[in-house]
Amino acid sequence: MAYDSSYGSDILATGEARLISESDPEAKVAFGNPDALSQNAKGKTKLYWSEIFENNPHILQPGEDAEKLIIAPNYPKSRPFIDYRKTKYNFADEQNKSPYKIAYDPDYEATRGELYFTDQEIEEAEKLVKDLNTPIVFLDAFDTIANKLWPIERWEELVKSAPYNFVNLTYDERMETIAGAKHINADTFRQACAVLKLSVGNGILLGIDSHLHHAAAAVNLPAAVIWSHYSHPDNLGYPDHINVRWDAAGKPCGLRDQCIQCKHSMEMIKVEDAIHAIELAFKHIK
Repeated sequence: MAYDSSYGSDILATGEARLISESDPEAKVAFGNPDALSQNAKGKTKLYWSEIFENNPHILQPGEDAEKLIIAPNYPKSRPFIDYRKTKYNFADEQNKSPYKIAYDPDYEATRGELYFTDQEIEEAEKLVKDLNTPIVFLDAFDTIANKLWPIERWEELVKSAPYNFVNLTYDERMETIAGAKHINADTFRQACAVLKLSVGNGILLGIDSHLHHAAAAVNLPAAVIWSHYSHPDNLGYPDHINVRWDAAGKPCGLRDQCIQCKHSMEMIKVEDAIHAIELAFKHIK
């Protein structure tokens, strides 16, 4: 399965769906533009769908009918944590544009999402975790945005110097593998999330600001997250995670192009800081 840049955002959307459902239990939630919903040839409303939403009782499932439907404007190019008026774009041509500097909404706070798995997904995940020594520290070092990355040599030094059962959890061939750590590869992102769910009580996640830290929050796995200058835990983090960010980094830059401040902010976070964060995260295991 390809690495989908929407996974983390879609997990956040499930948290929004839960809040909507709590305020109106009789309604189902779907995602799309409520002001400009198009109609396909069969006359059915075109909505945004993600595999992250599968089996979620609050979200309208494909083929499902709902007497009351609430449309939330949360989908790619319409995310509530982004201030699109201040975001800056590169224009590939007159029709297409891509952001090179994301402006985050300073008032946005992440809401813990939800993931619902099938019995088959749990069974497949059980095969991946059955031989793991506990307690586990899952490692997540990869993102397609280079400005989020902690130097690979720091990950390798961490694995060499700290006495933990490090497990590199991947679900895409491009994802970084850390020398010295045990490696398990999930077939899908959902399967990787199921691995985290099955490990609640037996481990934590150590990662960067990427999809898996949102997944860890959704399945209640304790996590320690290393943040660069690119983004900020006040917006996209969770208060019960151990969030490590260099204080002097300041407000997030959101730059997709190479950023010296992002690089410097990650270099300022040492292996000792990661070890301390791991120790604190383990205290959250119930």
